[in-house]
Amino acid sequence: MFEFFLKFWLLLVVQLPSTIALSKSSGFASLAPKEEYLRQCTLGNLDWFQKNYPNMIEPFVVNKLTANGESCAHLLAKSGSKDTMEVTRYFLKSGGRANSVTNVPNGANPTALAINVMRNNYDVVELMLEGSVKTDVKFRNENNNEVTVMDLAFQVSERSERAL
Repeated sequence: MFEFFLKFWLLLVVQLPSTIALSKSSGFASLAPKEEYLRQCTLGNLDWFQKNYPNMIEPFVVNKLTANGESCAHLLAKSGSKDTMEVTRYFLKSGGRANSVTNVPNGANPTALAINVMRNNYDVVELMLEGSVKTDVKFRNENNNEVTVMDLAFQVSERSERAL
């Protein structure tokens, strides 16, 4: 019996093709390849997410990363899409990890929350803070200093006050 489960697990995990058609009874549409999922995150395309993932994004898809370690939350924060808020909500509802830092060598590696703070996406920041996104995750800023999003928020508010 154990051998059967091991073979089944290997088939699903190791030999899984990039596009899988799940049965309609599962409530999921057919999966798009990783590259298309990440591209749609970059575009912040809510219609695409609702069509391809009508209930939620599957756990083995939601946390896919780019070569630089960016999650869908990072890409959405940078997208500037009018649907950033709704796609971020969908991402978080599906169990997306938004606390990760990128793995950009010798450069800034902000969290998705930090990117949203820097871009003044306050509605998205509020949404992320209502969820389980942490404010004490350390990352490197553009000066290669290790900071948290709270440090960054203080710097942004300080600059805003000086501009007034």
